[in-house]
Formats: sequence, structure tokens, C-alpha cells
Amino acid sequence: MLHKTALKSLVLPRSRSVTAGESRQLVWPWVRLFVVACLVLGIFFRFYNLGYKVYWSDETMTSLRISGYTTEQLVANAFNGHPLSVAEIVQTYQVPDPDRPLSDTLAALASHPEHSPLFYLLARYWSQGWPDPVLATRSLAALISLGLFPAIYWLCQELFQSSWVGWGAMALVAVSPLQVLYAQEARQYSLWALTVVLASAALLRAMRVKSLAAWGLYTLMLALSFYTHLFSGLVALGHGLYVVAIVAEERWQRWQLNQRFQPSSAIGLQTSPRLPPHLAKSQRQFGHDARGSLKAGVLYFSLAAYGVASLAALILFSPWLWIVITRADRVQEATEWVTADRENLIAHWLLNLNRLFFDMNQGTSLFNPLLYLTAALTGYAVYFLWRTTLPRIWLFIVCQMGVTSLGLILPDLLLGGRRSTIGRYLIPCHIAVQLAVAYLLTLKVMGSPSAQTLPFGVTHSSGLGDDRSTPPSRHCTDQTTIPQAWFAPAYRWRQVVALVALSGVLSCLVSAHVAVWWHKSPTKSRHNPRVAEVVNQAEHPLVISNEPPTLILPLCHLLAPTVTLQLIQNEDLPTIPDGYSEVFLYRSSDELQQVLSEELGFDLLPAAPHWLQRLELRASGTAARELAPPLGPPA
Repeated sequence: MLHKTALKSLVLPRSRSVTAGESRQLVWPWVRLFVVACLVLGIFFRFYNLGYKVYWSDETMTSLRISGYTTEQLVANAFNGHPLSVAEIVQTYQVPDPDRPLSDTLAALASHPEHSPLFYLLARYWSQGWPDPVLATRSLAALISLGLFPAIYWLCQELFQSSWVGWGAMALVAVSPLQVLYAQEARQYSLWALTVVLASAALLRAMRVKSLAAWGLYTLMLALSFYTHLFSGLVALGHGLYVVAIVAEERWQRWQLNQRFQPSSAIGLQTSPRLPPHLAKSQRQFGHDARGSLKAGVLYFSLAAYGVASLAALILFSPWLWIVITRADRVQEATEWVTADRENLIAHWLLNLNRLFFDMNQGTSLFNPLLYLTAALTGYAVYFLWRTTLPRIWLFIVCQMGVTSLGLILPDLLLGGRRSTIGRYLIPCHIAVQLAVAYLLTLKVMGSPSAQTLPFGVTHSSGLGDDRSTPPSRHCTDQTTIPQAWFAPAYRWRQVVALVALSGVLSCLVSAHVAVWWHKSPTKSRHNPRVAEVVNQAEHPLVISNEPPTLILPLCHLLAPTVTLQLIQNEDLPTIPDGYSEVFLYRSSDELQQVLSEELGFDLLPAAPHWLQRLELRASGTAARELAPPLGPPA
């Protein structure tokens, strides 16, 4: 909230004239302090309690593959009934060995080609030598996420021609709960957000400077985005649609102007409307002529250059693309789970949008009013963007938002599935939403109609930057008479900004102290902390399970290194050796529990509220080692 002195200075008489310089001097110190505070808090939350949350199944698969092992190799080597300590499993299958060749990591990654390899190759080398594999992989993701701040500032400079919006976008991204969550995830999503923003900024720069080097930079950024996530194809498609839309829109404007301003038959004169000097100068930077339309040669050059650049990016990505195509059956098998139907799609869409600004691990109830508040804020931001900017600005955000979301929504509606409900798949759409909201809040907070302080395309009085309406004056001067009504909305919008920032900070603070959040697949991991606490209290425990590696490895990161595991496959019976103070059964199949109870004479007693049982041999029971077939040597 602004200081009282600053607030009093905003209450001006109707005849008070305020220069743009005075407005900037009044607001800028508070804006700078606010942005710096958000950035400091955002950096803090990205590294605070970095290893506290459970290392869930997807993250353990990251560590497994960068260590050079596939799931099949892990099952063959460790799920054979021979007792192994937690330390042996973690050090072998969750920590990269520098002596293990890179080809093993590449082979492990190629076994799951649905995940592009760039982040995992970086993580392989970054994680070597760290004592804690959880901190190793997550610290890389958190460090990469810091690059999003300057990247989104650059994108705002290219898109809005405004440092004010850039600062606002940095602040919004810094304390966004969703961005912070995936910045602490040992997966590729923070890198994907960074490459998407860099590729978008590079595209706008290439369209502005129209040089070979600029388009080469876009090619490189787009290829890096492909190597980070396969859904970058939707981002590239959105970029292409944007370029085509700009060409079509400008050609339409040129046709309209030509029809409107034909040579006069009476006096033989041709008239041409001209933009104000401050807008014409900015327009010429993008190849516009005096009437505000792009020159035809520049338009078609951008279209051709985009086609060549995107094709070159695909060629650079072709080695991994070939692996994806040749192993399409493996990709389909690994991603089959996203085709399962999920009820209440609309509630999940609204919840994912809400998590950009406020996230208290709430459910998907449609009676949550916060869902509709954030949806209204986003809808108004997009409307405000459309009403106050030129097509080259709002089309970019709409294309990125629409293509990346509809590319997931339409398959769910037509074929069934849950693709559009998975928040991490919508990161490019989320970035577009944050850009629109940052633009809205920045202009509302600054409260100055001076053309020198507004982003490119925003004009005085009505604020319209195109021909949808005619404002009282298209010329903006440094000395503008500002009515009191202008500042009253600005003050209220500053309260909105404070509320948005506060909700993000509180969400990050609460999330940092909860071990299992919604993005950690609670159905697979919510009870693991309690299970590990019970097992670690035993003097010399043995834990038996026939669950898959995706459920065993997350538990290993919570157990003490000295705990012994006996992992078996579904068709095997455990051989329980002597010398253990307590024997536990973890989340095993009903068939195994029935065999242990009815055939081997064990009582299965609850050791924790969920997922953990203690084995006690009944007096009439038969030891499992007397019935179980002998196990061969470890593979």
C-alpha cells in the first residue's frame, strides 16, 4: 500500500495538470520497491526447503535415467528377492556415476522418447558429486527458473516496447505459485518455460530487425525448446499462426486504406492518413509505411523467414524426432494414462488457472469463488489487451494462449482424456495469461495517459491503439490535464496488485511447509512420509514389497540408508531371513497378502494408518523360507 503522503498527492483537483515526468516520479519508487521485493521473495521460495517435498515417482524416473538405467534393468537387478539396503539402491540407481558411459544415459532416455533429452543430459552432469540426489536435480531446475525473469522482461520489451510491463511481468512470474512449484521439480518444466519465452522473444526480434542472425537465433531457441519438450510443437504452431495472422491483418488494412483513400476524380489529389509522430516512429521500426501498414515485402519476408527457420529447427531436432517416430508404440504405451477420462474438465481448467495466482492445495469444487475471480481477471485482461493494443501485440498472446490450450482441450473433448487438466502441459498458455495480466495491472497501476509512459499501441483518452473507435485525440503531449477520475481507479487497482502478490506469497509460503502437494501425485505418495517415519523408528527393519519401481523409489528417498528392502516381482514369494527386529509389508498386492496370511501363517497387523503392515508369524505358521523356492544369485 502506498504511503499516506503519496496517496494524498494523488487526490488532485479537476483542473490540475500533471506531467508524465511527475507521474513517473510519483509512482516509480513504489513500483521499483514492489518489483524488487517480489523478485527477492521469488528467488527465496525457489530454493527454500528445496528437498522437503516428497521425491515423487516422476522425479525418481529422472534420477534413474540420468544414472543410465531403465526401469526394466532396475527390476531385473533389484527385484529378485535378495535383501538390499536403501543406500545401495539410491547410490546405484538414483545417483549418476561418472564412470558410467553417456551412451547408457542416452539409451535410458531413448527408452522413453516421449521426454525430450535436453534437461536430463544437463542433469546428468550437474548431479555428479552431490551428496543428496534430491537437492542435486532440483537445484538445477530452480537455477534454470531464474533465467525466466530476464527472459520475460526481454519478451515484454519486444512485444509491448515497454519496460514497465516487463517489470510487472517479472514480479508476477516471481511469486506465481505454479511457477515456483515447477521451479522446484526435478523435471524439464522450468527449462521448458524458459525456452518458450526465449523462442517467443527471438521471433518478435527477428520480425523487427529482419536480419539473418536474428532468424538464426530464433531457429536455435526453437530447436532448444523442441529438445526440452515435445509440446513445443504447439508453441511453434502458435508462432506460425501469429505470423500468418499479422500478414493477413496488415494486408486487410492496406486494402481498406486503398479503398478509402482513392485519388479524387474532381481535383486529382490522393490523400493519405498519417499517424502521430510518436506512433509513426515506432511503426517504422517494424517496417510500417506512413499509413501504419506493413510494407508488402516485409510481410512476405517474415512469412518466408518463419517457414525456413521452423524447418531448420525441425532438422536440428530430427535425430530425436526419428527416435520418437520409430518408437511410436513405446510413446503410446507410456502416455496411455492421459487418455483416461477425468470428470469435471471445466473445474480442472479453472483450477489450473487459479493456481497461477493462488494455490492452497484446494480441490476442484465448482463452488469455489476464487476460480471465477481468477477467470474474470484473466478474461478482462485479454479483453483490455484487445481494446488497447495493436493487432501485432494482442494477436501474439491470443495465438500462444489459444493454440497451446486448444491443442490439448480438443482431443479431450473429441476423443476423451485428461491432457488439458494437467497443469504442466499448459505452461506456454500460462505464460501468455501472465503476460496479459501483467499488461493490465501495469497500465491500471501507473494511471498515466501520457504516450511516453504507455506501451506501444496505447493512446490517450480512450486508450485505443487501432481503428475500432476514434479517440478524442491521437496526439499525446507531455503536458496533459488529468481528471481526478483517472487516479481513483489506479488506487483501487494498486490494491488488486497488492492482493495478487500477497496471495502468491502466502501460497508459496504454505506450500513450502507441506511435504505432499497436488503436483506430487498424492494418490501415490501422500502416506509415504508417515510410512517412512514408522520404519525408521525400528532398530533393524526389513521392508518387503512387490510394488513397481515408481512406488518403491520415492519411498527409498525417505527411508534411512540402513533400512533393508526385499523387493520381489508379483509371481515370487519372499524368503524372510533371520536377524531383523521387525518385518514390514509395504503396499503389496492382495495376492501376496493372501499367501502370507493363509499359506505361510503370518498375521498382517497395521503398522501405520495406510500402506504399511507388520508381519508376525503365528505359532502354527510356516516360515516363508521353508516354502519359498531358492532364489538365484543377483543379476
